Amino acid sequence: STPVGQAKLSITLREKKLRSPRKNITMTRDFAFVSIILGAASVFATAQGVQLSIFPQDVCPDKSQCAGETVCCEDGDSGGGYLCCDKTKVAGGPCCQGSCCMEAETCCFDEKGSECCLQQFTYCVQKTNGSPRPSRCCPRWTVGCESGSVGCCDPAQPWQWTLSSTGTAAVTTSKEEHRLSTNHIVRQNMALSRSVLRSKSDAPTVANALIVSGWAAQGKALLALAINASSGEILSKKPVQGFTDDKYGESTREFLWDATRKVFYYLDADFVSNGGTRPAGGREAMLYTVDPASATATAQKISGAVDFPTGYALHEQSGDILMAAINFDNESTSNFEFYRVDPVSARATRAGTMPRGQSESDAAFYGGFHRACNPDGTALYRAGYKLVTAQTEQGLGTVTLSPDGTPSAAWSDISSPQHDYFMTVDRNGSGAGWTFVSLAPSTTNPTEDLDLVAWSPTDSSVYHVVATLGNAHPPRVVPGEDLGYLASCVHNGVFAGLTVKQAPIAEYDQWELALVDLASGTSAVLPLTPRDFAGTWSVSGIGI
Repeated sequence: STPVGQAKLSITLREKKLRSPRKNITMTRDFAFVSIILGAASVFATAQGVQLSIFPQDVCPDKSQCAGETVCCEDGDSGGGYLCCDKTKVAGGPCCQGSCCMEAETCCFDEKGSECCLQQFTYCVQKTNGSPRPSRCCPRWTVGCESGSVGCCDPAQPWQWTLSSTGTAAVTTSKEEHRLSTNHIVRQNMALSRSVLRSKSDAPTVANALIVSGWAAQGKALLALAINASSGEILSKKPVQGFTDDKYGESTREFLWDATRKVFYYLDADFVSNGGTRPAGGREAMLYTVDPASATATAQKISGAVDFPTGYALHEQSGDILMAAINFDNESTSNFEFYRVDPVSARATRAGTMPRGQSESDAAFYGGFHRACNPDGTALYRAGYKLVTAQTEQGLGTVTLSPDGTPSAAWSDISSPQHDYFMTVDRNGSGAGWTFVSLAPSTTNPTEDLDLVAWSPTDSSVYHVVATLGNAHPPRVVPGEDLGYLASCVHNGVFAGLTVKQAPIAEYDQWELALVDLASGTSAVLPLTPRDFAGTWSVSGIGI
């Protein structure tokens, strides 16, 4: 769960209401009380020689009145009455089918009810005729679908699954057995992690992570963690200052990790300014740079590019971010615009324009949702599903950039023998024979533990399990229904990932750090301590 924003009090001549955009809580006060307060204020102001106007500014159709910076909206709780909602700068206004939306929120409704979408992060997916799934607020980087637990599917990195089998984590038979078993596994994994790190001359001693915490007490939603890479101990947990893109603690898509500069990158567009209406020249594209050591974020407007970044990958050799963007307000007919972005100056250079195509069957339709690139930066990859809305036809989308600025898209069916499909994708190597490594649930294991699999986008004969990680899983809402992102990276031949150690019941699941030496296959999985329950976090990035 995430923190819920607090609504402002709106005083009306009829009643005083407090409405939360997600819980529709209503509190009323007697009209006489409000009148006494307003009357007293008027008398005091008159005595001081100050003119105070308490006359209403908006008259509702039933002749009730709203004063101050409020407007009349139909009240869903009063059987045809009206309530007063605070005015907003949002183009659609605050009224939302019987409730109020606050500033920077938009209304999403169907015949069964309504909710308010956070304007910067989410948008309203309308209900499909004949579907039992209601209208809903989905993250802007997802598309509405009829699959999974929430009906919001990510073309770039699947985040909701109903796996091919519904195994649950192994359960020990007693508390003492559980304690002894856990202590043994922790000691074993600490020794293995030291083995992984000793194999590298410049092995990391600290892993950096970004998480979004659901606990309001943290002060800021986005937190920077420093993790001891030998033990899993959380050395520090700091609220990130200056990351204004996510004020309400919503889950984010994965941040890019730059191992050279030791910073994270996040890309977005401005959906709040101008009441949310897209300017004629396009929305401002933004680059956030997060320094995990100081827990500070710096926002820069990207010059030379506009609109919503759908795809991104870091090209390590040049240090540039290979980005794709699209006009979110008219996605169905828009082109993907590709850019090379210098993350230091936030200057973008156009790399090409590609028409989107007519439907999901077209390889170009989701071509701009890439998350990886080849060593020379001329090919961009999306590992996922061709038919995103149905979560079927797994494979690999490839966009090839060309010197003449006309990218081309292709789709390849990719099998993952003895595994459900890939949940992450990271490139290992920069020369001939480079591969991808991905976390994938084993279908031969009744608990569907994650394996780290190496595979080639160009050679189907290259496919093998690098490491079996044991009790490592994606986050879940209930057994058999996984929801949420994993985070991963590769640097200097070492894979690092944040996965979930499942407990006998989901409420006690725990995040863990997985480390793998990609040359030897030596691996370690370290539960993070002091522990937080996995359900109170969503991961945003990992870096070593």
